[in-house]
Amino acid sequence: MKMYTLGHDFIPPAIHAGGLRYHGAAPLVSGLLRNSLISARAFDQSEIYQGALLFAKTEGIIPAPESGHAFNKLARHAKKEKKR
Repeated sequence: MKMYTLGHDFIPPAIHAGGLRYHGAAPLVSGLLRNSLISARAFDQSEIYQGALLFAKTEGIIPAPESGHAFNKLARHAKKEKKR
């Protein structure tokens, strides 16, 4: 199955510490992206942790660093909708 990856020669910045160091995407996720059913976004590490911290404060659950990506996007979306 086809899948997206950052490539075999990708080396993350030395300061980066959020994640499992797997630089590929699951075939299902890759298929959704290829068919434009989802879109990919990149966030700065500090933004990701801010999203995870907000979730922890509001829900009382400490999320995994990987989940911080989703919480960051969700917080941005909620702020945008609140303004609207």
